Amino acid sequence: MSGETKQRIGDLEAEIARLKSLLDVVKISREYSQVFWTLQERPTIRDQFAMAALSGIISKYGSMNCPSIALDAYDFADAMMRVREKNGE
Repeated sequence: MSGETKQRIGDLEAEIARLKSLLDVVKISREYSQVFWTLQERPTIRDQFAMAALSGIISKYGSMNCPSIALDAYDFADAMMRVREKNGE
């Protein structure tokens, strides 16, 4: 085997080792991401109702007074929560 071939094989082995270490980083990153999102606070049903209401309010009236619109969205969400409780859900 020529010196050039040996050098090329050595270069390829080094590249394989580098790629394997990158793959390990990707695997660790993916596992971290899954744990991270599992530990994150998820929106409550009330938050989800408010998000839906906010979307509807903004699409109909625009977003001229954002603090007021956000409060209105939670007022709608609270109303939906009361109906939900009344219906035993």
